[in-house]
Amino acid sequence: FQGCSTLKTVTINTKVTSIEAVAFAGSGLTSFTFPLNSEKVKVDGKDKTIDMPNKIATIGDNAFQGTKLASIELPGALTTLGANAFEGCPALKEVTFAFSGWKDNDKYDTKLDNAVTSIGNAAFMTCPSLTSVKLPVNALTTLGDDVFNGCNSLASITSKTATPPAVPSTLGVMSNGNLVIKVPSAEAVAAYQAATGWSTYSASITK
Repeated sequence: FQGCSTLKTVTINTKVTSIEAVAFAGSGLTSFTFPLNSEKVKVDGKDKTIDMPNKIATIGDNAFQGTKLASIELPGALTTLGANAFEGCPALKEVTFAFSGWKDNDKYDTKLDNAVTSIGNAAFMTCPSLTSVKLPVNALTTLGDDVFNGCNSLASITSKTATPPAVPSTLGVMSNGNLVIKVPSAEAVAAYQAATGWSTYSASITK
């Protein structure tokens, strides 16, 4: 679907497990939905229908580069978001990560955080409308270089992990003087302020 300028809306099949590199790059996409999977389970001997996350585990390099998406909720099973995946999306304002499943307590009443471990280089570079990003809580260990470079409207990055996700060199240049990077504790503030990539924005880091 690369370069399909008239393509506006896609709802992905629940059986799809990956989106390949440049799959929708340069298309006219304004809406992309990762539907949940409905499953029947037993809770206290009674049938219950629950929503389970989409099974997509990988989004390839440049997959949505240059599209017209205004927001995106990434699927819960996602583990790898490729380099430049959403680079140059001028309308993209908000990025969130869906839940990855349910706590195995036979109640299905506690959602588990997204499974993504790695976000590639320049994944959101030059998204001038991007104002808010909430990073996954538990699994994320690596953010690529220049991941937010040129995101000059970015006002809020929320990271709920006490240990800063590793950044090889730099998060990129973000010129919004009101940028706030929210972390979970005073100890985490100190850790982020000392970490490579994060330290450039030490004055913006708060709990």
